[in-house]
Amino acid sequence: MNLAEKIRQMIREAELYRGQGLLNEALDTYRKVEELISKNRKIKNRDSLLEKISARIEQLRTSAENLKAPRNAPEVSEQTQELIKEMFSFDDPGVKGSGSLGAAISLAEFGQYTKAREEFEALFDYNDLRQEAARNILHYGIRFVSAGDLVRAYRQWQADSRFTQKELEELGKELQQVLNEAGVKEDFSAYESENPGEPDFEAEDDDILDISEIRLPLPGGPQKGEKVELDINFQTGRQINLIIPKKQKDIIDGLEEGSSIEGVIFYSPVAIFSGSVYVVSKKEIGSGPKQGDYSMNLKILRTDSK
Repeated sequence: MNLAEKIRQMIREAELYRGQGLLNEALDTYRKVEELISKNRKIKNRDSLLEKISARIEQLRTSAENLKAPRNAPEVSEQTQELIKEMFSFDDPGVKGSGSLGAAISLAEFGQYTKAREEFEALFDYNDLRQEAARNILHYGIRFVSAGDLVRAYRQWQADSRFTQKELEELGKELQQVLNEAGVKEDFSAYESENPGEPDFEAEDDDILDISEIRLPLPGGPQKGEKVELDINFQTGRQINLIIPKKQKDIIDGLEEGSSIEGVIFYSPVAIFSGSVYVVSKKEIGSGPKQGDYSMNLKILRTDSK
């Protein structure tokens, strides 16, 4: 292998590292390239090449330093975000939802992390894309949010029945890697197990009937003490999802993540029963026809016949 080919190969290697988010490895490789070029005065356009390599090193050095602290995303209009999605997304006809994954990655690459995260989370319903979408939330997220925010996201995934134990174990390793690369020295391996703050469940998935509606008392907020009836958006075993219209924000304000609610009435086509639920997560929907409404995930802790 001649010198020119060796330099090209090292640059390709450095770019591969950079594309995988391994900025320190990319930086080390580019410095070796710079040293190699500096020692050989017979290289054509040597000064110009050194100038370009030096600029790349400085760019990588800055990026590596920025990894240690979240940065603000550039302000981009919704119209521009949609254009980014259309121009830079990719689609695999054999994998349903892959076009949306590509669109989300393109948004993240252009610094639109909040919008990208919404797109990634919308893919959690796809078995073939769920883990990859979550991985991207972690790897892009460390650039824009705190380490604590990513740990909290992982805790929510632990409480989400769509994730398998194997997926959670792999994502726990990814989280630790992301934090290590960002200079966070704490060991978060404990988060690979089920969220210790979540209460024990007496109800098993197979024991839960299909539920169409629930009636629950609000433990807090402006409507504290009132009982509200809410339709079920979708159900997976003991996990249920609700969509709360933005005009009913008082309901969301009365339900805190991590809280348990007693005295809940569940309505199914064949029975009515009571029990308790655990509030897993709640968030505002940032795009689509229900933009501005709220999505809330609950888990059924216990059921009793009524």
